[in-house]
This record gives sequence, structure tokens and C-alpha cells, in this order.
Amino acid sequence: MGREALAFAISHKDTTPIVIMEKIYNLLAKLLSNYGEHNDSLKYYREAVHAADSRELKALEYSNYVFTYHFLHTSPNEVFQAHLGYSELFKDVPRYEHKDKYRLESICNKPVGKIRVGYISPDLRYHVVLRFCWAMFSNYDKEHFEVYCYYNNLNEDQYSEEIKTMTDNWRNIGGMAPQAAAELIYQDKVDILVDLAGHTKGNPLPILAYKPAPVQISGIGYFATTGLDTVDYFLSDKYLASEREYFSEDIIELDHSHFCYSAIGEIVDVGDAPCKKNNYITFGSFNHLRKVNDEVLKLWTDIIKAVPDSHILLKSEVFDDEYGHKLFCERLNNFGIDINSGEWKKRIELRGFSQDYLKDYLDMDIALDTFPYPGGGTTCDALYMGIPVITLKGENHGERFGYSLLNNIGLPEFIVDSKQAYYDLAVGLANDQEIINNLHIGLRNMMEKSPLMDRKLYMQELEAAYKAVWLKYVNALPKMDCPPEQEAFNYCFDFYTAGDYERAEGWCRLALANNRNGKYLLEETSLLSDILQEKLDYKASWQASKDALDILAAEKDKGTKEFQRRLWINCASRGYKLGFIDEAVAAYYRAAELSTDNYEKIREMGSALLTLLCHTENCEEVRRRLKDIDGVMGKSHPLEKKVVMKSLYDASKTAKIHLAYISPDFRQHVMFSFYYTMLHGYDREKFKVTCISLTEKPDGFTDHLKGLVDNWIDASDQSIKELSSRLKKEKIDILVDLAGHSANSGLPIFYDRVARVQISGLGWMESTGLRCTDYLISDRYIDPDVNNITEQPLYLTSQFCYTGRNDVPVAKGAPCREKGYVTFGVFNHYHKITDKMLLAWKDIMFKVPNSKLLLKSQVMVSGSAQAMAIDRLKALGLDVARIELEGATNTYMNRYLDVDIALDTYPYPGGGTTCDALYMGVPVVSLYGKRRGSRFGLSILSNTGLGELAVSDINDYIDRAVSLAHDSELLDMLHKNLRKMMSTSPIMNGNKYMEELEKAYIAILQEKIKNS
Repeated sequence: MGREALAFAISHKDTTPIVIMEKIYNLLAKLLSNYGEHNDSLKYYREAVHAADSRELKALEYSNYVFTYHFLHTSPNEVFQAHLGYSELFKDVPRYEHKDKYRLESICNKPVGKIRVGYISPDLRYHVVLRFCWAMFSNYDKEHFEVYCYYNNLNEDQYSEEIKTMTDNWRNIGGMAPQAAAELIYQDKVDILVDLAGHTKGNPLPILAYKPAPVQISGIGYFATTGLDTVDYFLSDKYLASEREYFSEDIIELDHSHFCYSAIGEIVDVGDAPCKKNNYITFGSFNHLRKVNDEVLKLWTDIIKAVPDSHILLKSEVFDDEYGHKLFCERLNNFGIDINSGEWKKRIELRGFSQDYLKDYLDMDIALDTFPYPGGGTTCDALYMGIPVITLKGENHGERFGYSLLNNIGLPEFIVDSKQAYYDLAVGLANDQEIINNLHIGLRNMMEKSPLMDRKLYMQELEAAYKAVWLKYVNALPKMDCPPEQEAFNYCFDFYTAGDYERAEGWCRLALANNRNGKYLLEETSLLSDILQEKLDYKASWQASKDALDILAAEKDKGTKEFQRRLWINCASRGYKLGFIDEAVAAYYRAAELSTDNYEKIREMGSALLTLLCHTENCEEVRRRLKDIDGVMGKSHPLEKKVVMKSLYDASKTAKIHLAYISPDFRQHVMFSFYYTMLHGYDREKFKVTCISLTEKPDGFTDHLKGLVDNWIDASDQSIKELSSRLKKEKIDILVDLAGHSANSGLPIFYDRVARVQISGLGWMESTGLRCTDYLISDRYIDPDVNNITEQPLYLTSQFCYTGRNDVPVAKGAPCREKGYVTFGVFNHYHKITDKMLLAWKDIMFKVPNSKLLLKSQVMVSGSAQAMAIDRLKALGLDVARIELEGATNTYMNRYLDVDIALDTYPYPGGGTTCDALYMGVPVVSLYGKRRGSRFGLSILSNTGLGELAVSDINDYIDRAVSLAHDSELLDMLHKNLRKMMSTSPIMNGNKYMEELEKAYIAILQEKIKNS
């Protein structure tokens, strides 16, 4: 059909548009290649290049042209020369210059900050290439590298979504013109751009032709030079031993494998070799049929003829095509095999394409590799499924993929250097079913422990190569002098506002180093602290913040009180994050002293108290500090002068109660799980619900919440006074605060009595201490009496109602049953961890030999914070070799599946983390005291039916944890059943919770109206 179309077009050359000729040449070349006629295919792809009417189309056809060379036995030099022609297509393309972007590096004569690596590919989805580059996204060194992904494909899937969560930036450039995509990459200031496609389908090489990054590398998806002179390096390994004379790029040679295999998608279990039940050997290959040339096919047919009763299983999408199936059968006939005969019909099986092809490997005993174009993904898939692969070592880079793979997995005996050796090995192995079966059972484990699947080793080698080529580039930059201090500081500020914190830090340090008169020393040091905070260097940020305060103390002109206040707040919040509680409390109080606004003053005093709660067990101290907070506003807002708000609600009529919730946390936040039922499950016939959002950075969670309620007020940019004036017009019956004295809360507005009834209780651990707060949501476990609260208690069965996520798996059992050791876990904030609790955990680990401790919190994303934590652990005598520190992640819920027992903090216990752990099947051991906020764990565990895990004595806490750790059967039962227990308990019974809460709301309002 294709040749007929071509003949017709040629005979009507005067009337056949050139664009039609290109399509015909392309179609004919593609069909011929699929059916194994590669010489003719090569010819027609070349014609398609000439017929193409645009540079982009010529580039596409040229890539098809050079790709086809790999199916043929041709000289390496011929293939190389063909690839060099690709660069000629782009000889007139303008190329980006980069030296001006690296002025700071030129001055410092060294790399500055993280290296920005961009990966560009059409295959960042379910695709064989993704198996080889997954480690690049999942295991890169976030301290030294920033990763950008450029996906030139419009079709995204679940794996694309997962890559987005793992990396720093994702750009879908599908459909963009090459020059526009290059401009985007250039503006992103990528240092190293890595092409993962080469000349494969949909490749981005035309983008690289513009040189959008100063260093460009190709590899992984292709097995030969790109031929493009803007590509600087090609990724290889010592086994591939790439011939440098046949690459236009310099070679990066890794010590082990140039790629790292990851099993993505559904994992198929392996087992005995099929020959054990079949009593015959099944050879096979899932390589594309284009790779099966006549030389390969003859060798395979000779092998199956030599092994009595042996079968061969071939799988390719060509077999879905009737014509392709017929052509292949004709080829087999040329080697004496009539597939329609009785014998061969049952010995040869041709299967078409299927998405879940891995399970087809369960029908194969021995895999046969193709040559000169060997398998890559198919070889790895076969090995992972336990199938030994026989491969022929080729003469050049592209022919040695199997050689590299088998050496890296530790199976060099399956590599041969001649067709005769290939034949002998296949026939000999077929006669030893015991060896075949042992390989089927053990190969996966062998592969998982080899360099081929060692993500950590691979990324260490790869990133060391990145650092080397980047250093080489930086060292070659022309040297430049440092500008004056003010100019350097201006550069610093510009980069800071642009979000480029690495270069902002570099310029800031240059400005500081050249500060001769101290004129801008305070501003520079303060900005350095902000920069380091954004860079997650928390320890250095806190130190710079303290340095700024030292400079402030020595200044005669200290600036405005507001400027000083901000410096003290920065120091307080940064010290608090790192657990420097006393210093943080003092700094918050100093900020409060500097505040000229009483609303802001009580916020800062509240922050000081919140910080103090991490360490203090003293109920009297908490009450005293709360009284101080109340006293600040009491002078200017005497309660006896307050006017009682009028209400639209009348119990005898049909008007709804106007219920409002105020919070800074209507976003992705731990509180979402606790207030969601309030907003989702309210009685719409009785209540009109308004949310007053103080959320500074709304997100998708915010948008979802907006759709649940009757009214939404965005007050993030309003002062308390402005908001108070607005809310008085809303005629709110009941206002419920969901943040207490935590950061940026709306609690100060209570002093303006904007609602008839004002309630608090969630998002804060203690009483508000404010006389203007009428009620506090509580339960009998948290407040067995009212000694610790100034409000009236609004008692529920459980203060909390937890909403679990439906996108996380259910625990299958205690992980210690498989691992052989117990893992304790603490996912609470680091600032909640006291030395007292660390010593208790030390005692627990001593009494549970070989146990491990996982400390996972947001602060641990910082390398400097981790180093500081390790020093602290060592000083207290903990065995840091048994402790893992891990930063917070979006997928932290799944991490609970690796934890056997969660250990709660004290005196500031977990709330959200305790519920999350229980929901994921992990029992929690909690310590409580007399102070209200220390009893949250008691309430949650008691309402879940696990009250015996909450204790009031530190020795009992240790004993409970140790006893549970030694009872693996009980642990396993709890892991399997805790979610069900929790789901049927008061802690997750949303209907009962809302029934109790709304009944209380109505009773409280009616009582208020009656007494007013």
C-alpha cells in the first residue's frame, strides 16, 4: 500500500504537494522498519528529510533516519557521520549566551549555591525510560541540587503527578515551539540541562539546539551520539566503554551503571520457573520485532531446534497487525519453521501488546537478547521477573547495553562474545532446570541489591559527575572584580525578591565582606537571616537573626519600633522552630513591649505562651501569663461597657442561627482534619455558616472549603479593627475561634464582642484566658474540672472529631514482623521534644534491643538543623546509629506504615499526629499531666478505646512502650484493626459530634438571649 502510494505520487509529481510527499515517505519508512526492512526504511526516511518543509519537521525525520541505523550492521564511523548531519539543520539557530548570568561565580571563582539541573523528556509518564530515570527525581540531593522537569508531552498520568511532588519545579512544554521552550529554560536559569531522549520519538533536541543552559548532557533514552554540537556531554559507564571518537560530546563515564532501574507500576510476584510444571523450556523475547533481524532469528530458530520440545514466546505490537503477523511467519518459514504445522504451532507463540506485560514473563524460562540492537528495558524487566538473559557483547556503545546490565547485576557468565557461544550457552542452560529455577527464585533479590537498583549509589556517582562538569564550566568563566558594597546589596535584594536565594546569599555575603563603615550592616544581616531561612538553613538563619539584634543594640539610631519588633519576632520564631524555648519566649515578650497596637501585643504574648507550653508543666504559670494577656486589652475594652449584639435569631421563629468560624488555617494544615466536620456536616436547616478566613496563602483546600459553607469572608489583608467593624454588620449569633493564641489568629477580635456568643477550643491547647470568651469546647478527659479554664466548658464526648484521608492505604500488619526489629516513631514538631522525653526514649530503646527510632518533622528538612539535633542526641547519650532523622513530606502518612509504635511528646503532646498515627494503624503511647494541654493524648486514646496507652507517670510511659514492643502479636493485631476501631469510635463519629455540638450551640444561644 505504501509503495503504491509512493509510485502514484511520483507519477504525479507536478500535482503532488511536497508536504504530501513527506507524509508518504514517512509512512512507508515506518512500515518498512516495523516489518524489518531497515535498508529501505533508511532510504525513505532520508527522502522524508529532504521533503520536509520546516526545520522542526526535518529534525523529526532526521531523528527517525539516524535511529534506524541501529537496526543494521554498519560501521561505527558511518553511524557517527550520519548523526553529525543533524547539527547542520540548526547551524543558523541563535544560541543563548550565559556568562552574564554567572557574574557572582566569576567574582568568587567557584560555584555558588545549589546546582539547578533540568531534565527534559517526552517520557515522564508510564514509559520504559521512566524506569531508568526515576532515581533522578526520587533520590537527588536536595541540599546541593534543585531539579526542574521539562515535559514535552501533553499527556500526563499518575507518574507525572508523582514526579511533580518529588521535584522542585515542573514545566509542561508540550506543544510549545522549540524557541519558546528554550526561552523558558533560559529564564529558569538552569545550569545543567539533561536530555533523556536522544533521537527517540518526540525528542527535545531542537530545544537544546538553542543552548538554553550553559552545560547540556544527553543520555539514558538513547545509545549513540546526538551529533548536536550544543550538547556537551554524553552519559555512559565503564562497561559501555563508549568510543570517544564516535561521539560529538565528551563522555561522562560512571563507575557502575549509567542508569538505575526502578520497578514502577504494579509489582508482579515471581516464583518457580515454568519449566518445572511444563516439563519443557520456554525461550522468549519481548524486544520490539524491529530488533529481530534475520541473523538473530536464524540463531534463535537453531536454538529451539537443538532443544527438544522447547518453545519460544515472542511479544510485540507487530503481532496485533494481521499483515505484520503474516510477514513474520513467512520469515520463520525461511528458516525451516512452518508455524501452521502441528509441531511448530504449539511450540511458537506470538503475543501482541498489553499494558500489563510483566505477568507474561511468568511463562518464560530463558530470555534471548537481540543484536546488534540489544534490549534495555526489556532486559531489566526480564531480570526483575527472575528470567536469566543471554546477551551478545557488541563492538560499540549501543551494542553493549546487555553487557553493562549483566555485569552490574553480577551475572557476567551470561554474556557471550560470539554467536556460537550464544548458541552453546542457551542450549546448555536449557538442560539444567535446577539452575534455571534457582535463578527465577533469586534473581530479583540479587538485582535489588546490585548497583543496577541502588538509587543512593547511582545518584552519588551521577551528582558527583554533575558537580565536576559544573566546576569545569565555572572555572572557565572570565574573572571579574567585585562591585561596590551598595551595588552588591542591591543585587542581593533583587535576587531575594526574585526567589533566587542562592545568589541572594552570595551577593549579601559580598556586601557584608565589603562593608567598611557599618552603614547598612543591620539591614544586610537581617536580610541574610531571611535568605537563610528561605534556604532552609535554620541554624544559620537563627544565628544571623541574633547577630542582627546585637548590631541593633549597638546602634544609636535603632529605627522605628515596628522595625525593631520585626527583628525580635524573627529571632523568636526561628529560635522556637529549633527548640530554643527560653530565648524564643524572651524575644516574643520583647516584641510585645515594642508593639504600639494592643491587638498585636496580645498576639505576641500568645506566641510566647504557645512557645512556653513546649516545656512547662506549671499550671499556675500558664494561668498567670493568660491573665497578663487579658489585662492588656482589659484596660481599653472594659467588658461592662460592651453592647450586646442584636440577633436575627428567635427560637420561636424559623430564622437560622448565624454561626461563624474564624481561623488563619483554612488551608492545608493539621487543623483541617478537625474542623472539616464542622463545615461539612452542619444542619443547613438550622444554621447559616460563615467562614472568616485569615489565611495568608490560600490553596486548593481553601477552595474546597469555600464550597461547603453559606458565606466566606476573606479577611487576610484586614487589620483587627477593620475586621471588627465589618463583622459587627454581619449580625453573628455565635463566633467560634479555631486557633486560640496561635500565630495570626483572630482571637483578639473577641474583645470587640462582634457576636452574642464567643467560643474557642480547637487549635489551641489551653484556656484563652480572656474574659470575653464565653465557652471553651472540651471533654471530660481534658477538663475533668474547670480549674484550668476561665471560660465555661462546652462538654462533648470528644473534643475532637477527626476526618481521615481516603487516599492512604490500610496497614497490613506490624512492620516488625517482617523486619525483625521494632521501629518507634515521633512525627511531632521538633520543638515539642524535651530532654526529659529523649532520655525516656533512650531508656525504651535500651530495653528493646535492635529497635530503631524515626524522628520526622518539618525542621529536619534543614541539614544544619539535623546536624544540631544529632549533636544534642549524642550529648544525651542516645545511639544515633539507631536513629533516623527525616524531614516532613507530603506523603508522610504512608511513612507510618514503617512505624510499629508512635511515642508521644510531653508536656506538649500531639493532636493531629496522634490521630494520623492511629488512623494508619500505629498505636501511640502518651504521657499526660495536670496541665490541660498535656491531656490531648489521653482524650484521643480514651475515645478510641486505647485509654491504657495514656499514662501519668514517666516510668509507666516507658513500661507501656517496652511491653508493647515485646508483644509482636498484639502489635500486629492493632495495626490491622486500629483504623476500624477508630472509625467506629467517638473520635470519628461525625454525626454524633455535630449532633452534640449543635445542640450545645442552640442551648447556649437561647440561654444568652434569655438572660440579655
